[in-house]
Amino acid sequence: MRRPLIVVVALALLPALAEAQRGNDKCSVEAVDAVHLAGGPAMRDCDVDTKASLRREPRITFDFPRDVTCLIAEFEFVVDTAGVPDTTGTVVVVDGNNAEFVAYVRSQLGSFRYKPAQHEGQPVRQVARIRKALKPPPAAIAVQQSAGGISRGASLPPQNRSRPSVPCR
Repeated sequence: MRRPLIVVVALALLPALAEAQRGNDKCSVEAVDAVHLAGGPAMRDCDVDTKASLRREPRITFDFPRDVTCLIAEFEFVVDTAGVPDTTGTVVVVDGNNAEFVAYVRSQLGSFRYKPAQHEGQPVRQVARIRKALKPPPAAIAVQQSAGGISRGASLPPQNRSRPSVPCR
């Protein structure tokens, strides 16, 4: 008699477990890892009441390499309780297709400003993700095409969790 009762209770709990797992799918960051914790505890965007939101970013200007039609740089990093990206050790390269562009955008991360994340009415450190994808100006593309074709450029392997590259739009 105990066995059927256990099975019934287990079956009753399955929808709740499935819902809890689906809730984690809404996170833009898969997990908080040791790199993100370098400056102290940090939360994912799905674990806070109010997510950190981008308020100001520097203008990204970059001289395109000759044979590149799209530059991509994507990072995860911690936004501190003042809304400033912690660039001292929490930055992880998620994706990039040009080492120079990735290095340039990484050097600019400290100039980005966020409204800090909130949890239970208090500002908290949150892992954020940002992706920058740039296309060269149309005139540069015309010059490259007349010079003999365009290729994607050198590929940069990600240092951590990677997602497929999304082309420039």
